[in-house]
Amino acid sequence: MNDPIRTSLRCLAPLLASALASTAFAQTAVSTTAADDQPITLSAFEVTSSRDAGYRVENSVATTGIAMPLDKTPLPITVVTDQFLKDANLEGFQGALAYVSDVALDPNSEDGNNPPGLGVGQSQPNLTRFRGQPYNGTYRNGLRQQFGFYTENVDRVEVAKGPMAVFIGGSTLGGEVNLVTKKPVFHPFNEADFRVASHDSYQVNLDSTGPLNPTVAYRVIASYKDGNTWRDYSHSQVLFVNPQVLWRPFAKLSTRLDVEYRKAKGNLVSQNTASTQNYQDAFNNPPQSLLDLGKKTLGRPFTVAEYRNRIGLAFGTWRQDVYDTTGQWVTLGQGEGLTDGYAPDGRAYNYFGPHAGFETELSLVESETTFAPTKWLELRLLGRYMHTRLYQDYYWYGSRIYPAGNTALISGDSFRLKDDALDGKLEGVIKKRVWRINNMLLLGTQLSHDTREQEQGAWDYSTLPSVTGSPNVFGGPAVLTGRNVFTYFDPRTQPFPDTSLAQRWADDVYAAGVPSRAYNETDSQAAYAAGSVNWGRLWLTGGFRRDGNHVVTESRDRNDAITTTGGVLQRSVRTWTYTNSWMYGAVLELLHGVNAYASYNYGETYQPGSMVGSAYGNPPVVITRAEADANPRPNATGTGKEAGLKFDLYKDKLSASVGWFSLVRGGVLVTDSGRTALDPRNAGTEVDPNPNTADPSVRYKVGWLMAVNGDQTSGYETDIVWTPTPNYSMILGASHLTKNVQTVDRPASNDPTILRTYTVLNGRPLENAPDDTFRVFQRYKFTDGALKGFSAGLGVRYQSSQMPSANDVNWGLVFPAYTVADATFGYATTIHHRKTEFQFGVTNLTNRSYFEGNRIFGAPREYSFTTRVYF
Repeated sequence: MNDPIRTSLRCLAPLLASALASTAFAQTAVSTTAADDQPITLSAFEVTSSRDAGYRVENSVATTGIAMPLDKTPLPITVVTDQFLKDANLEGFQGALAYVSDVALDPNSEDGNNPPGLGVGQSQPNLTRFRGQPYNGTYRNGLRQQFGFYTENVDRVEVAKGPMAVFIGGSTLGGEVNLVTKKPVFHPFNEADFRVASHDSYQVNLDSTGPLNPTVAYRVIASYKDGNTWRDYSHSQVLFVNPQVLWRPFAKLSTRLDVEYRKAKGNLVSQNTASTQNYQDAFNNPPQSLLDLGKKTLGRPFTVAEYRNRIGLAFGTWRQDVYDTTGQWVTLGQGEGLTDGYAPDGRAYNYFGPHAGFETELSLVESETTFAPTKWLELRLLGRYMHTRLYQDYYWYGSRIYPAGNTALISGDSFRLKDDALDGKLEGVIKKRVWRINNMLLLGTQLSHDTREQEQGAWDYSTLPSVTGSPNVFGGPAVLTGRNVFTYFDPRTQPFPDTSLAQRWADDVYAAGVPSRAYNETDSQAAYAAGSVNWGRLWLTGGFRRDGNHVVTESRDRNDAITTTGGVLQRSVRTWTYTNSWMYGAVLELLHGVNAYASYNYGETYQPGSMVGSAYGNPPVVITRAEADANPRPNATGTGKEAGLKFDLYKDKLSASVGWFSLVRGGVLVTDSGRTALDPRNAGTEVDPNPNTADPSVRYKVGWLMAVNGDQTSGYETDIVWTPTPNYSMILGASHLTKNVQTVDRPASNDPTILRTYTVLNGRPLENAPDDTFRVFQRYKFTDGALKGFSAGLGVRYQSSQMPSANDVNWGLVFPAYTVADATFGYATTIHHRKTEFQFGVTNLTNRSYFEGNRIFGAPREYSFTTRVYF
């Protein structure tokens, strides 16, 4: 069936962007300055403003699609500038968000997107959370990045919180992180810096830009980094090169070509591991209640030796035993958190070992053309091709040591991934003043195509040399061969096995016709429009977006042929599916520099599948295709409400926002116990409401789902930039969640074992979602007197307690609150007529031991020294 939006997309070409303009039209009118004079400012798409300075910027552009004053935007957007990152000694995704309110980081996802092993089913997903909710991901100049987020070329980072329904679409509630890169300029500028840091790390950076002639400017940014972290086996190398050219033949037209290459390789670093002491205590001295469980099977209590044998290799059995005897679900590390455990190097221990290689290679070509043919119309064409190649090879050793002494093989995998992505936008801004009303309409389309191939690793354990068994291993053979070299590895007595001896690639090992890799092809289309009207002190904005997606999934063999199973071709095609999102909002100027704002965002994400399915039964009940199609799952939804005040006072010296928000995830699928019980096919089962026919020993045969609102967070947050004098600057972010509740599926069954998950999880908060955050960074620089040229900065980061895996019944860890201080000391001078800066940085000033996020220890005290020269 043809969709009118899809038809228009074919005619236009890529994403309908946003709006929310205002009197910014007059402030940022098209300049007619000659090409070799001041940089041209195109009102709709140019990011810079004459009022930008230091830590403060006036406009957001990459997030909203057009240059909009932040104080006239009814959305919470925090901008982190390159200058702040330098002064605070920060870099990368983790550094860019270190002082933003209501953000909980996942250090295991260092690049903001992909933890080690993600994509092969062997790693936790990214647990970075905004306001307790997952976020939409990372972007570069307004286009999505599937892999990585780095700041070698950063002008600013725009952090938008909330659904961003029109600007991104979808039901994700957290927000997005948008990297705005440096562009070529028409005046000479050169910067080079060299940095040395703890753990034998160093980094060299270069940034050079200027005119080639009156109409062409260049920029070259390059970086090389060689370093380690405080964790074992963490050496890595990163090469980054980013040449750019800007052509501006006349004031109303500019074209930028941006090429980026980044290659990183090194050794993967694991998460830390939870304590097993409570499990160990039950093994060493099992209480009588646990021993008495033997009466159910043996007719007498277990002996201590029998019970040790029962749980020595099965912590899951121990947890169930505790639940059966006390009604409480006790997990590894509950009440203890992460500890050094048995790891030889304590918390620095890397459970992947020294043979967990990775390599990431990114090649990117991005172009942007802006054209203002008239005073009332501006056009932009933005396109990008991105090729990504990933390689990972790791085994997770000794992540849990059983109380009897041996270690469990938790996971191990390898993969090679190749991804090619094309993405583009065509946008037009129409702006016209009618009577006293400023009107703006932004129209656009987006089209993207992504192909991804992922080849799995294969393992040949016969190639591993024999190893004498560890005397501490419980139940292991005296000589370890094959897979048991890994299974019975004991980090306390044995060196890490070399996984490269056993690792093979599926294409090299599997025969033709055998699945060796997964192939995915995704086409996305979007059309959206946003408008704004401004009359006096009032700005009204609104927008609508329609997204379409088409997905093809295939299983392929070494010869690139689609494989079959039972004669069925392993190829799945999801026809075009469409979702709608919209927003509206208002900003009212109460006083000069004081604005009240409010907005509503609604987004949708398609959910495949049916609301009815077979549950238990032998033979199982077959749900017909007609019944499944008649009961489709509803779209997942995300609803966000915002209200608050934005300030721009004291001649741009104080920029701040204070706001309230409420986020609700809709379309959360839970068990429909009532409909399940009343389904006639469940007569004679445990859920049968008729006492004459109900049979508690027979599981129900058909299960129904229903959609509810859930995973709710609400609260308050503030972000402040305060620069009262040229000497002093402060960045502050603080937040408090008043609601933090996850949705828990209550099963239809009344069986205590079946209900266990609901009993354990009900009432818990969302994962990795602290209720309170407070971050502040202050810097003072001396501009005269004996200390002229010196500067000092102090940052304090506080986060309340949180549960890293609150939605996982197997984990009950609660990590305590922490407060960490960082400091920087600088000196600026002139050497041989060149401005030169020196900076000494200290992180975790008091060397505190703390849990930063997810299940990761924060780094101990670390040092760095940077020399920066401008020429």
